Amino acid sequence: MALDGMDGGAGLDGLDGLDGLGGLTGNVGASGDEDYLMAFEDLTPFEVEYFVRELQEFRLEDVGGKQWLNQHEKMEKLNHTAHNQAKEGYDEFVVDQLNTGEKLPTLIYDLILIEVWKEKIWPLVKAKIAKFSSLRTYIPVYHECTAVNLLEICLYHRTSCEEAGDALVDLVDFCVRKLRYVMATPNDELVRQVADAREVTEWDSVRALDEQFLEAEFQVCMCVISVLRFLT
Repeated sequence: MALDGMDGGAGLDGLDGLDGLGGLTGNVGASGDEDYLMAFEDLTPFEVEYFVRELQEFRLEDVGGKQWLNQHEKMEKLNHTAHNQAKEGYDEFVVDQLNTGEKLPTLIYDLILIEVWKEKIWPLVKAKIAKFSSLRTYIPVYHECTAVNLLEICLYHRTSCEEAGDALVDLVDFCVRKLRYVMATPNDELVRQVADAREVTEWDSVRALDEQFLEAEFQVCMCVISVLRFLT
């Protein structure tokens, strides 16, 4: 699976300081948290069809931009609806639509894209965006959880594994990298235990983002275990 603009670190070429990341720093923190603190309701079949049809592959520099944030919100709603359908035993038309629309490779591409963003871009921008709204700066970090969680509910079904096709090779590589991280990281660093609330109040904004990053990474690793189980 090729990610356009990433070969040889091309996604970082031409950056003068952090000016080249305007797509992120210009959108994250632009408005209040309340825009993203919404209670999701299950999508209708028509909404699911529209959301799935609109899923697209973004470039590395698009992460954090307006269109990317819109797609993140759609994926959150699809994920919420898919899990409710599985839990309640309803017709799982979210999974069916993703299979019919041949969007499993797109989801896998999106997952690997955000993994690369977290590895290559996040260390460069976190200090700059830490001053913005904490929820909005957390969204790109949390997006990997959303993507892998949606894939997890899909890959429970054999038909989804078949529809993913050759993209499963990239997904397995992703899972191996996450498991390697779990095996190589000491337990006290893998899952942080906060002593008390006073300790949290002493964190600066960068430290708070680092803690959120580690928590999201652990959640992704737990989902990866289920994904590998379904693939085998």
